[in-house]
Amino acid sequence: MTPKNARPPELVTPATKGISAAERPANTAVAAAAQPVATMPIADIRVDERIRRDMGDIQGLAESIEDIGLLHPITVDETGLLLAGARRLAACKSLGWDEIAVRTVGGSQ
Repeated sequence: MTPKNARPPELVTPATKGISAAERPANTAVAAAAQPVATMPIADIRVDERIRRDMGDIQGLAESIEDIGLLHPITVDETGLLLAGARRLAACKSLGWDEIAVRTVGGSQ
């Protein structure tokens, strides 16, 4: 059982590896949720090495996005490096999208 006042676990991804805990948000998802949504050209998004190797059913996700839209924007850093949403990005690419909704985390907003 987790105590009520426990700090959320720190998220360490290839994008944040090597950055001290003081320099990265305690939880990227929480930090991203606080940022406004913007659109970004898909061609400008950089995808670094990902932890997840199996992308799963991208076609099924693409069909869902086509039917009801993209419910959760992807998350990028201020340089356009993808932090969260590789499957959503792949699905939107497969649909032929040129732009995608993003939340930007880090740097000066």
